[in-house]
Amino acid sequence: MTKMCEYLDDSAKNGAVSVGSRCLVVVGGVQGLRALCADSWDFLTYELVICGDSGQDVARTLGINPDVYIGDFDSSPRPAGQTEFADGRTRSPETLAAVPVITPSDAVPGDGVEVIVLPVAKEVTDSEAAVDLAYSRGYRHIDVIGGLGGRLDHTLGNLGILAKYAHTSARLRWIDGYNMVSLVGPGTHTVPRNDYRYFGLIPFDGDVQGLTLAGTRYLVEDFTLVRGSTRGVSNEITAQCATVSFTSGRLLMVSSRDLQISGQ
Repeated sequence: MTKMCEYLDDSAKNGAVSVGSRCLVVVGGVQGLRALCADSWDFLTYELVICGDSGQDVARTLGINPDVYIGDFDSSPRPAGQTEFADGRTRSPETLAAVPVITPSDAVPGDGVEVIVLPVAKEVTDSEAAVDLAYSRGYRHIDVIGGLGGRLDHTLGNLGILAKYAHTSARLRWIDGYNMVSLVGPGTHTVPRNDYRYFGLIPFDGDVQGLTLAGTRYLVEDFTLVRGSTRGVSNEITAQCATVSFTSGRLLMVSSRDLQISGQ
């Protein structure tokens, strides 16, 4: 992926996002793992790698060494390491910094990486718990590999996690071999051309007004993209960077490419 054009939005330009605080979260549900392996993705640029339950299989395939494992481990073996326990409760971004995610008194000494065990009966998925953990530890650039394939309820729930953090200074993206998804609010957003062919814009929870696009195949200016419309699907970034600006509403920005059944 090109490094000549960084992902930027108004919050990053104003210094609200710490560019250096990069965390990679790896979960299950990667439908295009082979395609992801072929991408020029530098996993060494992340300061922390958190693996959610079955994401450890994905991490192993990609050659990623997690720093932290978290989950109830009902779909994968619990790794050895410094074992701690968390309650698995739902928390807002505002309270994550104030309420401990882990109960230190329940820590079980061990060697190696950190392992956080969640109860099977809990209020959050392993994926949400992993993102919450990253945010609670101060990371504001969070990329999540996986979570977009497999069960539809998990996929839709993961898109909901984007909305959970949309009003914060965090920049959260869900990524697999065929899609890269983020949720943005009003302002100006710069998106680099990347390994994904298509660039789609989908209104999230209402009409998007004042939409102007530059650096794309199909251009609009001061346009209203109506919720429920497919007008924003299957655009393409033609310049080094695309610029997306709008005045009201929220947009799902989706970079994608066609599914290759024989080469997943």
